[in-house]
Amino acid sequence: MSVSIKMDKIEYRAVIKFFVKEGLTPNEIHSKFIKVYGDSSPSFLTIKKWAAEYKRGRTSLEDDPREGRPKKVQLWDNGAGASLE
Repeated sequence: MSVSIKMDKIEYRAVIKFFVKEGLTPNEIHSKFIKVYGDSSPSFLTIKKWAAEYKRGRTSLEDDPREGRPKKVQLWDNGAGASLE
């Protein structure tokens, strides 16, 4: 039975990390996600990437910091602009 629930990326990374520590392969991990979360599962390539990271010894669930300035969003309402940073 699959459930249509969207997981947060930190949540699925924690699950991937756990299964890697249990010795499961990316294929086995992906199958488990599909069985439980169906179409809401992360892609196989995402699982493969994070499984490799955790197998190499990565401990963090967070994204690596990026260089550069964060993106700036412009909102326009009838010609008057407001920006969010």
